[in-house]
Amino acid sequence: MAKPRLLFSIVLAIAASTAAAGKRVPLPDIDNALADCLSIEPKRMRLERGHAVLDADVTLARSIGECGCTSAMAAYHAIATQGERKQRLPRGEVALKTGGLKSLVLGDGRNVINATEVVVALSCSGA
Repeated sequence: MAKPRLLFSIVLAIAASTAAAGKRVPLPDIDNALADCLSIEPKRMRLERGHAVLDADVTLARSIGECGCTSAMAAYHAIATQGERKQRLPRGEVALKTGGLKSLVLGDGRNVINATEVVVALSCSGA
């Protein structure tokens, strides 16, 4: 009797992971505290080794130092909302000495995949 249960559990695990892998991950909204110095446009959300990664195109209008930052590093974090529950995901930093495509690791992919809304906030590092 243990073998059918084990097989059933394996089939359920495969089905769940396949469904999660096939689910389209929505692009987040951006809360850009550095909007006077740069624009950031989300391009693609992907899963990499279990982490949600946002690829975004950054266009610098001027140095983020002119927006009050003390270095070329910007901080970001995401808030994932699922129903009434909001979860703040781990903080990260990204170098913004130049613009172009940037990859922001947002944290555990399950929190992002299951979210109904994701907001990524960008600000000066250390702020």
